Amino acid sequence: LFGSILHETLKVLYRPFLDATTPVTRRKLETLKIEEKKTKKVLLNIFKQLWFKLQADKSDERELTGMNLIILDILHKYLNHVIDLDLKKAPFRILSLENSCQRSIEVETSHGIESVSIGGIIDRVDQVNEVIRVLDYKTGLVSKSFPTLSSLFEHETKNRNGAAFQTLMYCWLYKPFDPS
Repeated sequence: LFGSILHETLKVLYRPFLDATTPVTRRKLETLKIEEKKTKKVLLNIFKQLWFKLQADKSDERELTGMNLIILDILHKYLNHVIDLDLKKAPFRILSLENSCQRSIEVETSHGIESVSIGGIIDRVDQVNEVIRVLDYKTGLVSKSFPTLSSLFEHETKNRNGAAFQTLMYCWLYKPFDPS
């Protein structure tokens, strides 16, 4: 739920930048940080919708207290961290947000060739200079390293880096949609 709240908030805040012809500049990102009241309001509304399972069109005037305030503060820090990381890469173009992708592969089984669908929701695809980046936001502790590329595909490996595998899979899923 924590990750869902962050993902939805980023989607709402970054949706106005979803225009492949107009870059996301440092100025636009700095405005998000300056307009902290606005970003906190978006975060609070999404928090209430998802945490309390409210309808998007229903208002909820309840005051948050205790643990909910702490969670909201942590989410706000994560949100600012993403914006800070994006400031370092700006300018860039957002190509997609929360895009559902699916591909099929043929697999040989004991019953012959079967078609298997593989899919996922890619958090964000952007372009920095000529490099297309497939981003998968993570709110937990994630290792950035793995011993070898092949270790990502060995399902018996005890400490396999699932986050790295997922990101590679998302790159494969996105490839047919890549305009370049």
